[in-house]
Amino acid sequence: MEVKTIKQHYVPQFYLRNFEDKDHKLYVYNRQKEKFIESRAKDICYKKYLYETPWENANSKLGKYVLPNQIEKDFSKQENRYNILLKKIIDTCSEPQNEKALICTQAEESELALFAANMLLRNLWSLKHADIDNILNELMENSEIQSIDHLLQALGMGGTEALIKHSCKKSWLDSALNNGENVPTSIAHDLQKMSMVFFVTQNASFVTSSFPVIFETYESENNKTHFQKLLIPLCPKIAVQYTKSSKMKAFHNRQISIYSKKVAKINRLYLKGNPEQFQLIISHNNDVLRNILQ
Repeated sequence: MEVKTIKQHYVPQFYLRNFEDKDHKLYVYNRQKEKFIESRAKDICYKKYLYETPWENANSKLGKYVLPNQIEKDFSKQENRYNILLKKIIDTCSEPQNEKALICTQAEESELALFAANMLLRNLWSLKHADIDNILNELMENSEIQSIDHLLQALGMGGTEALIKHSCKKSWLDSALNNGENVPTSIAHDLQKMSMVFFVTQNASFVTSSFPVIFETYESENNKTHFQKLLIPLCPKIAVQYTKSSKMKAFHNRQISIYSKKVAKINRLYLKGNPEQFQLIISHNNDVLRNILQ
């Protein structure tokens, strides 16, 4: 069966809808084109066939892609869970009586960390820098894989390169793969070791981006990269931050009220990044969008 979903969103539509106005519009600034537009969630932050892997030199009966729409379907199942969780967090943080309450259960903390990892890894920019081709080249030097490759080519199935490339994408993107032995689960585990706080604002608004995740990293002694901070706005009034700051330990899984200067500082972080990475700045309000660009 060939691909059904052609426009594959690297920022999920359910997330973008959290930033729509009452008329379901998004206000967008394209940093590369220096242009303002109005849009809807379905019309931005996608690329055709983004998660698909084409067969190479294979029998036409196999179709055009390896396991077409498999990754897209996996994302759809995950997004249903993430959408429910984010709505619950937004509702909880929006109620004044929950000002000092714990926001997430332990299971929800795990799910939110997986959401953060998903938002980081599925992105067009992240996929471009995932180095999948180099991993593929290293695996193709394995003698056992070379034997299988020769056999599949003899059978007219195009060899193993497309299969391995698809498997590498799955490992990069699918948190259910290999009983949790994959990239998103590894990142989620790291995030859960950090303090998780919810920034809530009453008198300002968060924006988001075509790369919604703002983060800082550091290198450990064994040259492994770790997160120092990671932040994602969940809607115009709420953002979640993971941090190693000792000052935030007392606020783990709780909300902190922040004011317009702090929100503006966070919003402008999107403007400090690479315009190719943070290409689109997205808001529910055109005035908010224009103000952060001043």
